Amino acid sequence: MDRRTGLKVYTVAVLAALTTGLSFLFVKISLGYASPLQALFYRFSIAFLFVLILMAVGAVKVDLKNKKLLPVLAPALLYSAGFFGFQFFGMLYASSVEAGIIMAAQPAITMVVAELTIKEKPTKVQRFFVLVAILAAAFISAYGSGGVESVDLRGVILIALSAISMAANVVFIRWIRSDYSPAELSFLSCGVGFLIYTVVILVWGVVSGNLGETFGLVQEPAFLGAMLYLGIGCTSLTTLMNSYVVKHLEAVKASVTSCIGTVVTLMAGVLILKESLSLMQVLCAVLILLAVVGTNYFGRRN
Repeated sequence: MDRRTGLKVYTVAVLAALTTGLSFLFVKISLGYASPLQALFYRFSIAFLFVLILMAVGAVKVDLKNKKLLPVLAPALLYSAGFFGFQFFGMLYASSVEAGIIMAAQPAITMVVAELTIKEKPTKVQRFFVLVAILAAAFISAYGSGGVESVDLRGVILIALSAISMAANVVFIRWIRSDYSPAELSFLSCGVGFLIYTVVILVWGVVSGNLGETFGLVQEPAFLGAMLYLGIGCTSLTTLMNSYVVKHLEAVKASVTSCIGTVVTLMAGVLILKESLSLMQVLCAVLILLAVVGTNYFGRRN
């Protein structure tokens, strides 16, 4: 990878992390109006519609002719149904401490899965920086909470499955990166999510009799605004950006870069929700940024 491409890849990676870092704020807003299932339906409906608009205006090109769809369905399912599905429902049972600490371990899970499957070999220095990023991100998540609630095993399992799904998704994309473009991966991931949650919400709505309530949510400006950000910014665009990043970076490098989102979440809490900021949190944020730089700088040179 030449210098210009490298600069572009890392710029996109940072932009994706910055965008994702604000997702927790908008998820909290959306769940004040809707159930996780309803929120997921709107999120992927908006995401898929936005991808179709990009295709219609020629901003992205998707050509799946003569390409096998079965290999790419795995990361699409892991991303839409696995990562988001497990995470949204896991938050019904897990505290913010548990969810934050478990999700902070995602880079380590990605590193292990990549090493076992596609034989990526991180250096010892990279392993050290990944550990630093995990501990710092976990501390920020735990420190920012109002206390640890009693542990519900259902929440722990669901959040852990969410982290594993995202790690497996990154590794799958690395595996098939030469066969599919980032636009094609984004189209299929958002499309699969749209299909799954549309079918589920329709069946659930007919059975429960509250289908009208689901579609009535479009009349809530705050909910619709949150869904637009989550659907366009944190789903369709970040899927496109993350697919591009993973196409060029090793799984461990791409995964640990996402920890920047933890710093953004911290700053959003301070600037928007007026939460307090301690010296220890600032130190952990600096450690995360240093760990991201270290993991990418001290990798093996191909």
